[in-house]
Amino acid sequence: IDEASQASPQAAVGILNRARRAVVLGDLRQLMPVVTMPEPLAEFLRGRHPLVDAVWSPMRSSLQSLADASMEAGTSIRDSVSHEDVWTGLPLRTHRRCLSPMFEIANALSYAGQMVQMTPRIDDGRPAQSCWYDIVGKSYAPPVKVSKKGRKSRGPGGDPKMIREEMAWLRKLLKDFHADRINRGLSLFVLSPFRAVAEGAGRIIRELNLRDFNARAGTVHTFQGQEADVVILVLGSIPGSKGRRQRRWASMPANLLNVAVTRARRDLIVIGDWGEWTLEPAISILAGSLPRKVQYIEPGDYAFNADQEAVREALAGKLFGSEMPAKA
Repeated sequence: IDEASQASPQAAVGILNRARRAVVLGDLRQLMPVVTMPEPLAEFLRGRHPLVDAVWSPMRSSLQSLADASMEAGTSIRDSVSHEDVWTGLPLRTHRRCLSPMFEIANALSYAGQMVQMTPRIDDGRPAQSCWYDIVGKSYAPPVKVSKKGRKSRGPGGDPKMIREEMAWLRKLLKDFHADRINRGLSLFVLSPFRAVAEGAGRIIRELNLRDFNARAGTVHTFQGQEADVVILVLGSIPGSKGRRQRRWASMPANLLNVAVTRARRDLIVIGDWGEWTLEPAISILAGSLPRKVQYIEPGDYAFNADQEAVREALAGKLFGSEMPAKA
């Protein structure tokens, strides 16, 4: 059973019951099972059988964690966020996928510095591009529409977790990346913890019609087990205190962040609010290994083709007032 950290014990019990021997493969420090059952319901059902220990709950354990617990050979890894010891059976020691700084980030974030880097060096003259883009300024935002029932919306791409300024910079970054011949033939993933942001990134990729390199977009969960030369991680989340729970969910435990970082073989580019996200301990470890670049967004920058005409009107003064460019 591969990718066993994503499998709940209940999902595997049928096949295990039919096997004389089983090999369970996975990384306990990567994605955990996605359980759609509400936790109160799971606890209610378990409460009907008091002798069933909580460790068997799909909310608490994966197939991989139970398999590791049965191993006599293993080691404890100190979690960088919770500072608790996590037992892993036959742990991952040699890493052969990521160059720096992705290796150092993952090693500090999830493996307590126990891994050894054996990734072959690549010397093709292409400069390293790993960094954190901290976006400043305001881009075009479509006017709020109010339905007859009083519901407010901004049309396509209006999810509050999708920051328009970040998406506008992603669009510019992808265009520049595509225009540089040195990037031709490379693979690129655009990842996000949030589905709305990932869908917006996929929309931008389709609109730009990128042909000279393989670009795909999706949530971090979509790309477990896959890898690309370059990964762009668009963080998103509602700004301020309203988005704190979203940022905490995406960064604690650090499994999801570890998966996002280790999809990248050569470069990791993060787009997000540096000040908001680095308040989370796991994200601060990530940020400590990436140079921070502050990028200013202008009112005329837009994320999606549908906004292009509206931006022209805005710059003509129909939607913007004080943000009109000063005349020479």
